[in-house]
Amino acid sequence: MGIPTRFTPTPSTSAPARSTRCSPSPSWSGLRSLIEVVSGSLHSLVFRRFCRGEAEQAPRQRKERRFGCRPLPSTQERCPTRGAGRRCIATDCSAIRCAAGGQSVAREDEMVRAIAVLAGLVGILAGRMGEGAEPNYYDLLTTDRVGAAEFIRKHPEWDGRGVVVAVLDTGVDMSVEGLLRTSTGTVKVIEARDFSAQGIVHLKKPTAATENGENVLKTGDGVVRGHERLDPKPAADSLILGFMGERRFRNSLVSDINGNGTETDSFAILVGKVGTGKEEKWVAWVDTDADGQVDDEAMQEDYSSSRRHFFFLAQADRNGRKTMAIAMQIEPKRSEVSLHFPDGSHGTHVAGIAAGFRLFGRDGFNGIAPGAEVMSLKIGDNTLSGGSTTTESMKKALEFAGAWSQEHKTPVVVNMSYGIGSEKEGESDIDRLTDQIVRKYPLLAVATSAGNSGPGLSTVGTPAGADLAFSTGALLTRENAASLYASRIARDVIFYFSSRGGELAKPDGLAPGCAAASVPPWESWVIMRGTSMASPQAAGCLALLAGAAVKTSPALEFNGGLLKTALRNSGRPMAGFDLVDQGPGVINVPAAWESLQTIARRKGGAQVAGFKVAGDCPTCPTGKARAAYFRAGTWLPRRPKTVSFSISPLFMSSLADEQRKGYFETVDLSVESDWLKPTTDALFFNGSGAVGVDVMLQPDKLKSPGVHSTLIRATSRETGKGRGATLFELPVTVVVPYVFDLSQGFKRRFDREELPPGEVKRYFVRVPEGAASMRVELKPTRGRFTQSRLVLFNAEGREFDLEQSYADSERYAEVAALVGREELGTGVWEIVVMTHYTTKATSVYDLSVTFSGFDYEAPSEFYCEMGNPPRGTFELRTRFDIAFEGRGRGGLTGLVRRQELTASNDRLSVPITMEKDTSVVKLKLIMDSETYARFTDVAVNVLDSAGEAVAKGGFSTRMTTVEVENPNVGRGAVTYTLEILGALAERTDQAWNVVVEEYQYASRNNEAKVWCDGYAYFTLYPNRSYTCEFELERRPEVAPSGYTYFGELRFRDETVRQDALVMPLKLQVSP
Repeated sequence: MGIPTRFTPTPSTSAPARSTRCSPSPSWSGLRSLIEVVSGSLHSLVFRRFCRGEAEQAPRQRKERRFGCRPLPSTQERCPTRGAGRRCIATDCSAIRCAAGGQSVAREDEMVRAIAVLAGLVGILAGRMGEGAEPNYYDLLTTDRVGAAEFIRKHPEWDGRGVVVAVLDTGVDMSVEGLLRTSTGTVKVIEARDFSAQGIVHLKKPTAATENGENVLKTGDGVVRGHERLDPKPAADSLILGFMGERRFRNSLVSDINGNGTETDSFAILVGKVGTGKEEKWVAWVDTDADGQVDDEAMQEDYSSSRRHFFFLAQADRNGRKTMAIAMQIEPKRSEVSLHFPDGSHGTHVAGIAAGFRLFGRDGFNGIAPGAEVMSLKIGDNTLSGGSTTTESMKKALEFAGAWSQEHKTPVVVNMSYGIGSEKEGESDIDRLTDQIVRKYPLLAVATSAGNSGPGLSTVGTPAGADLAFSTGALLTRENAASLYASRIARDVIFYFSSRGGELAKPDGLAPGCAAASVPPWESWVIMRGTSMASPQAAGCLALLAGAAVKTSPALEFNGGLLKTALRNSGRPMAGFDLVDQGPGVINVPAAWESLQTIARRKGGAQVAGFKVAGDCPTCPTGKARAAYFRAGTWLPRRPKTVSFSISPLFMSSLADEQRKGYFETVDLSVESDWLKPTTDALFFNGSGAVGVDVMLQPDKLKSPGVHSTLIRATSRETGKGRGATLFELPVTVVVPYVFDLSQGFKRRFDREELPPGEVKRYFVRVPEGAASMRVELKPTRGRFTQSRLVLFNAEGREFDLEQSYADSERYAEVAALVGREELGTGVWEIVVMTHYTTKATSVYDLSVTFSGFDYEAPSEFYCEMGNPPRGTFELRTRFDIAFEGRGRGGLTGLVRRQELTASNDRLSVPITMEKDTSVVKLKLIMDSETYARFTDVAVNVLDSAGEAVAKGGFSTRMTTVEVENPNVGRGAVTYTLEILGALAERTDQAWNVVVEEYQYASRNNEAKVWCDGYAYFTLYPNRSYTCEFELERRPEVAPSGYTYFGELRFRDETVRQDALVMPLKLQVSP
């Protein structure tokens, strides 16, 4: 962990690697270190509270998740997890934290499971201390499931040596075991740069002064002493001075960066030139103990040249608890230094999975590519929700990695376990930029997390939608489930949160999505899960392939797109899962190596990075997608209509026009299902133009409700047929929904459905024309065990937020979800029932779906007559030839204001005032799809007058919601600042807009009585319109300018004792 002088010297490159054999017998000191590794995890499991059914989810990022982890990036599980809302966050990574309003339960069986996890980890680790052969830790960090362990056993020197893994994330802590050095003994982390701008410290020319008889340097920000005693002595006219205060970390996960119990310290940074001539260089002295002196500090240089990091330590204990390693980049021309610090644990964990060597100091505990070096390119600002990216941070880091690969003639594999949901699949700005950069730099490959927005279809995010990025879904193996979660599953499964394909031919493959791996010293939780953890598995595999290509004789010419294609070709499908769930399946390094040799050695193979596919998608805005996707009710094209595909080669940018014109390729097509057939068996590319092919479907073979997905495989004729020779694929997915009509009373039941732990079951339903609501009920089957969760996805693939989503036979919990007309829309909804992988037994449940039909025009005003209660009227008529019998209720909930804000740069802010009678403010933020596609993140903060975040969130789709409670209810108004920080993928002068709907919930509702046809209990017969009225309990005050009253009326069908209709109210007062 370094030495007491607060920096760690570069490990000697000549030092021999440690023995890969364990000690012959365990020792107490070894056991103690093992217990320390996992005791933090036990603390987290037992003493934090579980989000019901979402145990171990980390904060986004995200934001994880962030994407994700960006509910908390994730991670939205952003770690990064993304998107808070009123439910548990499930995105990119794992820890145990709930979103605002999420159900939190403390359970005895969860504590027992936590103890079992701890005992299992200690037992596994301690038991292996006495083994004679080299141990493995595949059940803690799986390297065998993707074939990496087998590949390295056969080729020991092809373990990633000569390749760099660039981790674009929250920062990597280079001081922790596992990230100190490579398998050959060289320093592991060779670059550490901050592209988020979180660590920038501005420097000023100081003024010389005398205080208490001592010469000092000072600026308006502070004073520093001891500069005259520095050795070597810097040139006096070169000195520039800055201060980094802990206040800038107040919204970060690490707010006390030196661990002294306060959050108000300030650290001086003095920069100057030393040496002369060719030896002249810029250096810095950092006041790491915040005592105002720099002469007791070590001289610091750029990390890229010195490979040296340091720590901020408390004055009282120079060898005190380390929080995180700091790396510096000096930028004298801009009068600033950039400090790289991992105040998010996500990046360090990801780096350990991809390329760790001797994690936790254990021989044999390695990541996928232990011989690879690492560069940490920080793109996330951890003071923002889930470690949100900032404007161009992702683009600049990608460009840096590509340029570095070109300058050093060294393959670089980027891992981006970051992202948000997609609204324009494959067409966002960062999708486009990622493809451009991969085509620009032949030695650059990119791996991304698919996202944590599953299990619904069409949930793969961005930049995962980039054609040339390898996007990874998350696998849970039986071994990982047992060792990391003390759970028993019958087979390997896909994590429920793993995003699924649809309009995109994604994910590109599966890899284990959970692991115990490295974290910074301040973090106690070492087990994380999410597609964020699957992506570095793929990145490590790409590094193994690149290293093998460089070291094989003769060397194999390749590009990043070929690496991606080869790894995709290696996928092994998992039985019982659809193509949209898993893509090609679980990746396999030996098979990928065989494929790479096949496709790269064909003539001109390295000239083409990949192929862009466009297929018919009737429900997509442009009618086209990266795959053929049909979710248009029961309609399918019938002869003579066909499904059309267009395929274009994606050339490397350096390829001259004449070479592009001379491109020649013949591919053979093969079909993997009997319900479609292409109109030709081969395609011919001659030049750079697109090539088309039509496909005939056989709808008579696609009648059973559910997902039907398959593909047409295109293989190079030059290399022969077979999965390994695949150049591209043409995926086709058909969603067949259940149809609702009068013959079933617009209701369907699915009784005694069985679902083992960790599994998912889908039900697609077509919304009938005229439907005003959909009611979905999930109940335990009488007398049977159930612990299951209901998740709804609308026709666009966006998750519908449920207040309560769990059915539990042990707690007598049931789910009754009602979707109103405004949210329901038209099209095909996806209803998902899933069980958590830690559930103790198979769940047996009853599911019912009912549509109600009403025509209504919601009232827009109410009348206040002297001496009478406020009242309003509206017309109501039933549909579907079904009568309604019941009553209405409801009222006004509060005030709402809608504003459209315009930003000319990457941020905007607006004051939000809560009046004394407001209990909660809900802020619903909405962008259009075109605007949202410009960003890599949009972070949201609600700040108090001191700049402290009282609520944090982020966009994981084009809309998000943030809630703030009023701490001053009944005592007076309070004002906050809503801050929206858009991370533009590419900076432009173009303004952008966001709609803010501000819902102020009153501390007391204004209840309403409802009559129809003059009765409080009424029957509404079909084919007749009824005049209804409502009467409010009390007269509302005049709404402030710009506000209207909002609320709802609910109509309860007493024959089934369930709400059948929710009518939203937005009312103005009329005299």
